[in-house]
Amino acid sequence: MIKWSQMEHVTVRSYSALGEFGGWGIRFSWNGTAHTVSGNWGIDIKLKGKKRTLLVGTRHPDEIRQQIGNEQLVGN
Repeated sequence: MIKWSQMEHVTVRSYSALGEFGGWGIRFSWNGTAHTVSGNWGIDIKLKGKKRTLLVGTRHPDEIRQQIGNEQLVGN
């Protein structure tokens, strides 16, 4: 579990599972790790003190953006 206080930056963004990570599922790339099932929207999380990001897929980007805004974090 990741705590809000551990996050440096959070963004809801579109992504290409094939282009960025080579497919869906738990995937690794030079830029970070992805946990995706389907779709092309995800929550991109940058943890404090880490260079790589964690992308978690979502089918509800608008609801996530609203929640991120409520937590006073950065969201596009």
